[in-house]
Amino acid sequence: MAERAGLMAGDVVLLAAGEALARPADLTALVRRQPAGTLLPLLVRRDGGEREILARFPARSESP
Repeated sequence: MAERAGLMAGDVVLLAAGEALARPADLTALVRRQPAGTLLPLLVRRDGGEREILARFPARSESP
């Protein structure tokens, strides 16, 4: 899922939805609360710079 969100190996997530992350579990908890079909802005450090990535959560498909 990280690759589909635009993250690359070595990226360091600094903020998610404007919230500072103290530990990896903070990001995991935030992702689990994210509604399907929405965007989650991430501020990441990559190659010595910072950039914003919008992670898209696909809409949940309904079971037949």
